[in-house]
Amino acid sequence: MQQPLATNQPRHDPRAEQLAMLSRVNTDDLLGGIGLGDVRRGRRLLERLFAFPARRFARQVIAYDDLVGDAGLPAGGAWVIRRFAAGLITTE
Repeated sequence: MQQPLATNQPRHDPRAEQLAMLSRVNTDDLLGGIGLGDVRRGRRLLERLFAFPARRFARQVIAYDDLVGDAGLPAGGAWVIRRFAAGLITTE
């Protein structure tokens, strides 16, 4: 039996594409949030500075989406509260 020829094309990885897309959106949102969304000169440097927090948040969004898909919205809501509001104290 003949082996198929290997191609040099990269594998389609939807997870990596999702992470890259969310990271780009988060970077744009972070820059816009501090009033630098329209900056063109020095934009690459700013994007590099914000790459880590943008990617970290993108991973958290993907984890939340996976959890909601697997266990439902109540489980996702509980995860968000534990993750982002664990030390939150409210008063009336």
